[in-house]
Amino acid sequence: MREIQRIVLVGHCGADTFALRRALEPLEREGVAIDSASDDADLEPVTDARALWLVNRVLDGDFGAGDGLSLIRRAASMPDPPKLMLVSNFADAQTEAEQLGALPGFGKQRLGDAKLVDDIRHAIGGSG
Repeated sequence: MREIQRIVLVGHCGADTFALRRALEPLEREGVAIDSASDDADLEPVTDARALWLVNRVLDGDFGAGDGLSLIRRAASMPDPPKLMLVSNFADAQTEAEQLGALPGFGKQRLGDAKLVDDIRHAIGGSG
């Protein structure tokens, strides 16, 4: 059985949420739930290790964290934290996210890349 049961799109605008959902359709067909979160209340039910959060660098929504890196810092310190990936084209932000405990993330320019789904599948414990 797959370790990750849910992918949560955290702090993305409507257009980016649509593009991410479309890119992740193969995983959804494999039984992974895809949800979105636009505030801290949306995150409450998905704050455990069975979730992968795809966190936007610049949060769109009402989060207590100032930006995606702050949210990753906060989430990584939770007991039984979710897996975390930063969605950003900036290498320095990706490096900082990994130093905070996130898995290697990706930029939005990769949304059309078929290998992206394999990379996420690998991160959530599925076969490629």
